[in-house]
Amino acid sequence: MKFVTVLITTILLCIKAKAQELKYGLMAALDLVTMTMTNASGNGFSNSSYPSVGYNVNGILELKSDSWWGISLKPGFIKKGGGLDFTYSMGSTEISSKNSRMYSDIELPIILNIDLNKKFYLSTGLGIDYTLSTTDNNRFRALPPTNYELLPTMDNKFSCSAILGLSYKMSDT
Repeated sequence: MKFVTVLITTILLCIKAKAQELKYGLMAALDLVTMTMTNASGNGFSNSSYPSVGYNVNGILELKSDSWWGISLKPGFIKKGGGLDFTYSMGSTEISSKNSRMYSDIELPIILNIDLNKKFYLSTGLGIDYTLSTTDNNRFRALPPTNYELLPTMDNKFSCSAILGLSYKMSDT
């Protein structure tokens, strides 16, 4: 994280900017998100996932140079999640669970936009999230009965993700 921050700062300090333009605004979106369970098929495991509808509301603050780069901050709130059903069978033991979980997060995407030409630009950066709360809907069954938590709680935790995207400008406004 420190390395990426130093690298971005160094690149920006080395760029001779002719002029900048500051844009701001709001955006809202509906999201279709799903969860997956990796390395959990075969050997008695079977699983399936299904999407949940989420949403996000973000502010936008963008500094755009007259050259090839721009920086965007998009602080906001996001509600995301998904569903995951799985069954584990081994001998007389069977565990079956139908789970869905929604996360309420505060997010801060920090994005470097790189113009590839007049219409396309590449976006790359970091997404920093803080999970405020999680909402679970679990239907759990085990034979013989046992305590088992499939999805650990994420309340009051930070996470970081990489952002990489290719965008097309439909207008110059």
